[in-house]
Amino acid sequence: MPNNSDTKSQTKTTPSNEAEGGCSTDKNIVDKTTQVPVKQSPSQIKYQETPYRWYVMIAYCLTVFANGFQWVTFSAIATDFSNNYDIPSWKVNMFSLMYMIIYPFVCIPEGWLIDNYSTRLGIILAAATTLLGAGLKMFINKDSSLACCFVGQFFSGLFQPALLNSPGKIAANWFREDIRTVICTICCLADTVGIFVGFLWNLAFIKEDATKEDFHDQVFNYILSEFILNIVFCLPAFFIFKDKPDIPPSPSQSDENVKQLDILTSLKMLFTNIRFVYLLMATLFVVGYYDVMGTIINSLFDLYGITGQESSIIYAVSSVAGMIASLVISWLLDKYKKFKLFQVILCISGTVLQALFTFLLELAKSKDFSAYAIGLVLYTLVNMIVVPFYTLGMNYACEITYPVGESINGGIMMTMSQLSGIGGTFLCDHFIQHNENKPWISNVILLGFFAVSCIFVFLFDEKLTRQEVDKAGREKEDAKEGENKNEVVTIEVAKK
Repeated sequence: MPNNSDTKSQTKTTPSNEAEGGCSTDKNIVDKTTQVPVKQSPSQIKYQETPYRWYVMIAYCLTVFANGFQWVTFSAIATDFSNNYDIPSWKVNMFSLMYMIIYPFVCIPEGWLIDNYSTRLGIILAAATTLLGAGLKMFINKDSSLACCFVGQFFSGLFQPALLNSPGKIAANWFREDIRTVICTICCLADTVGIFVGFLWNLAFIKEDATKEDFHDQVFNYILSEFILNIVFCLPAFFIFKDKPDIPPSPSQSDENVKQLDILTSLKMLFTNIRFVYLLMATLFVVGYYDVMGTIINSLFDLYGITGQESSIIYAVSSVAGMIASLVISWLLDKYKKFKLFQVILCISGTVLQALFTFLLELAKSKDFSAYAIGLVLYTLVNMIVVPFYTLGMNYACEITYPVGESINGGIMMTMSQLSGIGGTFLCDHFIQHNENKPWISNVILLGFFAVSCIFVFLFDEKLTRQEVDKAGREKEDAKEGENKNEVVTIEVAKK
């Protein structure tokens, strides 16, 4: 039997260990404000966070940022690219659609890889293929073929599912339950930040009045700069990212509760969970809207007299507004846990705003006043609905489908949303190309996306399974201390 000093030396965690994923197991911690020791409950000792979690989250977010940055390389300059390379706009849109086309085919295998084998391996493969794709696109000016761009986009998008399916996994593995929603939102928004920067980045290189030769040189410099940025943002994942800490941050992530489920079992549990099915149907149309607009925004706004650079500014401003709204709403969700209420409010508001967006853009076209101002204000408001709805859906799915892996349920939601985005993009692009005088048709289609989502958000109930497991786990640990104290008191009374 080791003596007390030996036991203390074995359980004490050094600062270096703590930084690498270990946690302090001392029963007393010091309040940073008063410098007074504060006694921890048994559940606080058993389930702890580690400071290393922030490094993991940052490395993950930087990789997601780089991947989102690559997605909109050509969407941000679609009109000018089409004109100067003499190709139809639908081919330019295919560069971005490449991401969405790949997604359904690799989503489930990559979700299984993340949930059941190694999150680290999935993220590293995503970082490597993102870099490879960015490098291949640099051959665009070596010949007149654009095949290198398609191949580059293919590799950049190949492991996108491993990235976009993982916010819930990162939040669950490394953070306690009362902050998971905010962390998951931050991880989700890394992609939005990448898209936001991507839509602005081209403004430093692409000039609207350039000749074809000058434009080709500008595109090469633009792609080269993206490749350099990708090196900076992807490299940290190779050296920093870890699967999970030694001590779980919450009861739902403890070894006794986490279950290794095969793919078929996971899919069966998901599609027999009616709450998840309703959530899936509501989310796929709203996120599909986001994917469609991210692809066709340049082409659609061009029909209203809004230039390519103005479209980039609109998308960038709306992305920032969407991110701010997401962070505020995720904070409120962590506090009040009213997932369904927020989804209903967001969905109804989105439908109304999209209707106004469609009507006022048509009015601006017929009355000859600023479509740019209307697009800027109203699309920004719409994005303040769409982006929070996406991040909320990813969080909600993890809560109601536990113990199914976070990457599998997130992957199914993103796959269906990508399919919705692909169908919506082809449909809207068809009307843009063949009905140039009727751009309202595409906007009405997108209005329908919101209307369908409204139906489903009213159908599902709000049972947060993972929250219940966390609450029960902490109560169980804290109850043990009470039982032990009662046992000690009983023995002392018996002795007397």
